[in-house]
Amino acid sequence: MVIIILESWFPHGKSEAVGKKFIEVVKKNPPDRTISKEVLIAIDATEKGMHTIGAYEVKDGKEKEALLDYIKQH
Repeated sequence: MVIIILESWFPHGKSEAVGKKFIEVVKKNPPDRTISKEVLIAIDATEKGMHTIGAYEVKDGKEKEALLDYIKQH
């Protein structure tokens, strides 16, 4: 089983802009659920800023497609 982990940091004051951009990107490039599925999304506010982590389980044999899909989205 392959798990792709995506992590990001951004300043507290940019949360609204980051959220809007995320929605825009996902609308243009929706995730392909035949390639992988979301297993974890976590958001934390730290002294350094906002910290997000996403974990996605990749279906067997779909590793290359999954990487290309997440590069396109992020």
